Amino acid sequence: MLSSSGATAETLDRFYEDLCGYSTSPLWLVQEEALVAEPRSKALPFLWRWRDLQPQALRAGDLIGTADAERRVLMLLNPGLNRMATTNSMFAGLQIVMPGEAARAHRHTPAALRFIIDSQGGSTTVNGDRIPMYPGDLVLTPNWTWHDHANDTDDPIIWLDGLDIPLVHMLEAVYYEPYPEDVQPVTEPTDSSLTRYGAGTLRPSWETSGAAHSPLMHYPWQQTWETLQRLAPPRLTAAPMTA
Repeated sequence: MLSSSGATAETLDRFYEDLCGYSTSPLWLVQEEALVAEPRSKALPFLWRWRDLQPQALRAGDLIGTADAERRVLMLLNPGLNRMATTNSMFAGLQIVMPGEAARAHRHTPAALRFIIDSQGGSTTVNGDRIPMYPGDLVLTPNWTWHDHANDTDDPIIWLDGLDIPLVHMLEAVYYEPYPEDVQPVTEPTDSSLTRYGAGTLRPSWETSGAAHSPLMHYPWQQTWETLQRLAPPRLTAAPMTA
């Protein structure tokens, strides 16, 4: 049964003013905004063009050394958000590593992915597993795993970084730790996660992973393309016309 107190506007105003002194406020005055109204994201649609950003990434490679920056990254900032974010929950940026360089090893609680755009080789090492990087490859860096990047080719390497930094910031759970040395040692055979776990349902019976994340770190584009071709329906050829 609904009830009504019959309190006057003046009485309610004094009540609400008193509540402010206790660092509290009545929900019923803002319930429509807080609980009922449909969400409206402040993030805006935006297009970052490769033809515009590639020259700027190369320029950053010429002007900023690895001694000047922990990571040489051009952040993709959403014009509708007043913070370091590409969407409400994700950060993206273009990272470049020049020939002969290595990006120092560290780890952090935000998880990351790398979508390789321009590369003739090079690698990223995740917890001692050296993973080669070629165009179209996807490389995962689960949270709190040691990782560094190296370019032993004659050309720059550029990839798209994606991290859940805004979400982890909101949870107040961002932690970071540098590795004691600039580069971590490679302790596994090259691309060992792909060797062990990249064959679908075929896995070595003696291997167990106690990690909370997927043990597979590398999704090569060549393998992905071949799989897509197998999944695609066969091309239909029109039957010949008869008289």
